Amino acid sequence: MAMRNLFPFILFIVMAPISFGQKILLYTENDDVFASANPFTIEEDNVVFWHRDLVLMTIPIISLEEIRYAEKSYKPAGVPCVMFGKFLMATVLGASVAGQPDYTFSGLSAGLVFYLTGKGLNFFGAKFGRDVIYYDIDQLDLSARKMILSSISMDLEKRKTHNYRSEFHYGPEGKKRTFLGFSWDGKKPWKNRKKAKKKILRFSFF
Repeated sequence: MAMRNLFPFILFIVMAPISFGQKILLYTENDDVFASANPFTIEEDNVVFWHRDLVLMTIPIISLEEIRYAEKSYKPAGVPCVMFGKFLMATVLGASVAGQPDYTFSGLSAGLVFYLTGKGLNFFGAKFGRDVIYYDIDQLDLSARKMILSSISMDLEKRKTHNYRSEFHYGPEGKKRTFLGFSWDGKKPWKNRKKAKKKILRFSFF
C-alpha cells in the first residue's frame, strides 16, 4: 500500500524535469507577455507557436519589444545519487533472488531514497539553474528581429534532440543574466538595457 501511494510522487519526480525545458518569453508594445516552451517558427512576419501540427498562437514580430530566452545551463548534480540508488536496489534485488531476502525492504528503501534525492536535485536544478538571455529589440528592424528569433528557434530544437552543453550566442544586442545576478551586456556593459515596465501575463502554454 505504501509503495502504491508513493508511485505518483516517484512518477512526478522522474517526469518533472522533462516539463521544465527551455522557455521563451515575448514582451509586446501593449505590455502583454507570452511565455512558452513549445516550438515556434517564423512565418512571414509572425511568430507561430505549434503543438505538433496545431497552431497555438500567432504573434506579429513588429509588435515585440523584448525577448527573453531561458536556457538550461545547470549541471545534473543528482546523477551520482541516482546511479548509486539504482545500483543499491539492483544489488538488493539480486541478493533476494539468490535466496538472501533478509535486507530486501531496508535495502530497497535506502536505494529508493538515494534515487529520489538525485532526481529531486536534478529537478530543482532544471527549475532554477537557468541562465536568462534577453534582447531589447525595440530599436531593431524587422530583419534583425527575425534573425534573432530564428537563431533561438534553431537552438531550442537542437538542445531538445541532442545533449548539447554549449551556450546560445547572445551577441551585442543580447544580455545574459545568471542565477547570481552577474550579467554581460554586449557593446555597452555599463548600460542597463532592461526597462522597468508593468507586465501582465495574458497567455501561457506548455
